[in-house]
Amino acid sequence: MRMQGIKGELTEFLAKTGFLKKYYDQIAMNHWHHIVGEEINKHCRPSKIQGKQMIVICSHPMWTQELSMRKRKLIKDLNKKTGKKIINDIKFVTGQLPENNTTSSKRRKENKKYCLNKDDKKWVCKVINDVTDHELQEKLQKIIQEDIQLKKDKKDQGYQECKKCGIMTKELKLNAICLQCEKEKHQDKLNSIIRVLKESPWFQYEEVNEVLHIEITRTEFNAGKNTVYNQIKDQLKQAKKACKYCYNDQNYAWLKDLLNQYVLLVTESSPKEIGDSTWRKIVGSLGKDYLRIIDNNRK
Repeated sequence: MRMQGIKGELTEFLAKTGFLKKYYDQIAMNHWHHIVGEEINKHCRPSKIQGKQMIVICSHPMWTQELSMRKRKLIKDLNKKTGKKIINDIKFVTGQLPENNTTSSKRRKENKKYCLNKDDKKWVCKVINDVTDHELQEKLQKIIQEDIQLKKDKKDQGYQECKKCGIMTKELKLNAICLQCEKEKHQDKLNSIIRVLKESPWFQYEEVNEVLHIEITRTEFNAGKNTVYNQIKDQLKQAKKACKYCYNDQNYAWLKDLLNQYVLLVTESSPKEIGDSTWRKIVGSLGKDYLRIIDNNRK
């Protein structure tokens, strides 16, 4: 089954619970025997997927050597079957073969009871309805049922569900999201502030707030501005060194652009409002070397 087969609530559930990669990996594992054929599958089977590397166990070094020569095509075929680039490498090792996926899944069927109500069961059926692979459908059903049961048990223990990532925690913030999501939200805001200030260094708090269309605090604005300030200062040192030891038009233009950004950021004045005397005063405060490079270029 290609990945285009899942959609809607299933995709949302898998992404939210962190099972999306496991889902992709399982599809790749399930397609192995279709790609290599029954004969090779008797002697070589995938054990697991680490990152984007599939580990394949072979019964004899001969198979390890043979499949290594076909690695590139196997990777291409696996990714084609899944409809997504899941695998970028395959490692072949000699050892005891893992059980065949189909056989092991039948042997490991559990009779675990899930305390799901009628609505829960109806939702589970709706979510996995798009999955045409029966074996994969069973595994997904088990994953979803376990997730629902876990959340029920956690709620009984006083946990709450983060409305953004779905994790169960006792440390929800005021906006009903967990601490990690709160940190990510803060970082997203910071990145947005930095982006605006790099484009328009002279913008003040009110202007940045208006451009972003999101509520930011002055503390967040100052944090973003300090980040841009420190980045420009670090780059100025590099540009000055480049002009000093390898002067050319490109390095000079780099330095001049950074100096302009610095002046606009510090003064909070638009380019039209900056006169030559103000510009030289601010640049001079950085050190005489900067003005010396600028003046030498004018000669």
